[in-house]
Amino acid sequence: MVGGTKTPGWSVLIHPFRDGNGRLARVLSTLMALQAGLPLLNYRSIAGEGKSAYIAAIQAGLDKRYAPMERLFEQIIEESGRSS
Repeated sequence: MVGGTKTPGWSVLIHPFRDGNGRLARVLSTLMALQAGLPLLNYRSIAGEGKSAYIAAIQAGLDKRYAPMERLFEQIIEESGRSS
């Protein structure tokens, strides 16, 4: 799922619109997770109070520091497995 953890950062750079970058990143990451045999991803943990950690992880990824996003995705995948 390493590719999925890089998706939010680079999709912010290539998406041509001011709004919707996060939705595009989550759709692409979910597609990659499903192709890898993972459950449908539930992004509840990055909503509300978790959003600032998500944005910080995106910014870290733009600097090629992927560990924060990897940790977030580990949490998302774990929670998604429990809810499926």
